[in-house]
Amino acid sequence: MKNEILTVFLFQGQGGHYRGMGSALYESNSFFKQRLQTYDSIIADYIHHSIIEEIYHNKRVPFDDLIITNPAIVALQLALMDTLHNEKIFPSAVLGSSLGEFVAAVAANMWKPEDAIIASIEMARSIVSEVETGGMISIFNSSTVETRELSDRFQVYPAMTGFKNNITVSGSQEKLILLEEHLKKSGSLYQRLPVQYPFHSPLIATAAERFTYFCPAAFTQSHAVQFISGLNNVELKCISEDYLWAVISQYSDYSKSIEYIEKMGSCLYIDVGPSGSMATYAKYNLSPSSGSVTHQIMTPFKKEIEQLKKLRLLMNKHQPYTV
Repeated sequence: MKNEILTVFLFQGQGGHYRGMGSALYESNSFFKQRLQTYDSIIADYIHHSIIEEIYHNKRVPFDDLIITNPAIVALQLALMDTLHNEKIFPSAVLGSSLGEFVAAVAANMWKPEDAIIASIEMARSIVSEVETGGMISIFNSSTVETRELSDRFQVYPAMTGFKNNITVSGSQEKLILLEEHLKKSGSLYQRLPVQYPFHSPLIATAAERFTYFCPAAFTQSHAVQFISGLNNVELKCISEDYLWAVISQYSDYSKSIEYIEKMGSCLYIDVGPSGSMATYAKYNLSPSSGSVTHQIMTPFKKEIEQLKKLRLLMNKHQPYTV
């Protein structure tokens, strides 16, 4: 007898992108390749640049041009989501983090894929034109109190809590350099994210008025997929006009969103993001008594085809249900 389980798609925002992401899928899965090419055409109409060229053929580093990485992250996840649908794998609930909420809204049928892509480009343009460069650092094994002390001392901002004792901070380049020097000297475990701007902080507020993208036919859920807000940590039936800006400018607590979903029952969390970090975050937020399972598909190790096969086995083992 199959175990009943709720299928949840997880979508990632800025910070987990890299050149070559999803390359095994692009090379071996014709459906994924076709869908990504379709989205690439939409993007090229707006920025006159191919994200496929940037992801798979451009070998230069760094890979941090926001006007390219923003739509690339969105398009890649849309293409993988379409591929999962083609495999008859559908979510009952979706959860996005930051820019990942743009894709989650598409998965919940709140708006169209092209709207999410265009909005990601317009958001990038508004930030690039109005915001001073900065960045983000993810700090591990740091308590809330310790991170607050570091934030006050180095004048950076708590941006996101991923799981217990993991907090990402955001700030100016000058302040992050000082913080990074301190973390190195103290032997702290941390990761500098590949972003040039201080997302989830007041430092990007100057771009708020310029980012005015709104699709008037969107933001109303029309079928059974639950949209779990990574910002509000509850299910939303509709999205307000300022929500898209809020998800990339305000502090978010991923652990509270997972806690909310876990109350629905046992879940199969499927990471649709490029790095697999959303599944890792979900896993670290599960209690020892949880019956939930997490699964990554895309990672820098290029095991996507193998991971898809494993996902099919998981789907055969469990009986998906809706709430």
